[in-house]
Amino acid sequence: MSLKIACGRVTALLGASRGFRTSLLRVLVGLEGPESGAVYLGDSEGARLSGLHESGLSVAYLPFPGEEIFTGTTVAEELSFHASKSSALEERLAGLQEQIEFPFSDTSGRSVWELSDSERRGLLLVSQALALPDFWVCEEPGEIFDGRREKEVRLFLRGEAARGAAVLLSFSASGTAAFWAENLAVLDPDGKLLYAGEPGGLTPEAAESAGWNRWILPARDAAGLKAGREAG
Repeated sequence: MSLKIACGRVTALLGASRGFRTSLLRVLVGLEGPESGAVYLGDSEGARLSGLHESGLSVAYLPFPGEEIFTGTTVAEELSFHASKSSALEERLAGLQEQIEFPFSDTSGRSVWELSDSERRGLLLVSQALALPDFWVCEEPGEIFDGRREKEVRLFLRGEAARGAAVLLSFSASGTAAFWAENLAVLDPDGKLLYAGEPGGLTPEAAESAGWNRWILPARDAAGLKAGREAG
């Protein structure tokens, strides 16, 4: 497939098979190598999850809930690892606390595995955000959060795109994907790229031809979802 994730936009990767979506995301962040072809981050080939890529760009990855990857054993260690890449730590941390509520001071000495599932996911999001990543890759970003926290995360990722980052989110539900994102990248049941563009450009006929009639958002609903995104 040939897929370009634009900077300054939130793109949703939509697919019925989580296996295909997860494999693609792991290749994009450099945790797995492609069987063929290449991944480019900016103008440089390849991607690296930890630290800066050779191009000077950085990548943040929020995997499926329960599969999070941590660099430290405590909350403080996790924050410190990513904070070392931030030139304005205090200002950035204060800004993140306003956007995504997380009990930094109350949990700093605790093991990341003593946190609740929601707290652990919030920690991974906040800690990686400290490094001002250029590319966000997130699987089901609103999963396990309550409604208030889900909205905080959604608005935060929109803000990251507005800052100029490329944001790629993975979903199985078409309505959820279109509500979070401005662009869609749709995989058919065999993992092949069916469509890439704005939600309204994918017709029900094209979706049905690939067996996606029960997954894809009909084009007539796109305007309403766009209005919903803009409202919050």
